[in-house]
Amino acid sequence: MTWYVYRFEVQGRHGFPLRMLTIDHCWPETLGDNDVAFRAIPHSMEDRVTRSVRMRAYSPSRNWGPDLERWQAAGWPVVEGSCRGEAT
Repeated sequence: MTWYVYRFEVQGRHGFPLRMLTIDHCWPETLGDNDVAFRAIPHSMEDRVTRSVRMRAYSPSRNWGPDLERWQAAGWPVVEGSCRGEAT
């Protein structure tokens, strides 16, 4: 069976939406992305600091994609054109 690895980027200002990791079965791509996603930011700075996190997911489907509407609703929209997939 062929598996596909998908990479995409999300951007947000508030706390990272942990629930999206289970919804899309994904995780931050690198330790640096993990640090950006989970780094504590002083409450007074949250609205002024936009963070970008690259994500990774694996799927047996060649048509997988992140749940764009849920990421948007969580305040961390997927960066347009950032979703890429390739066979592993």
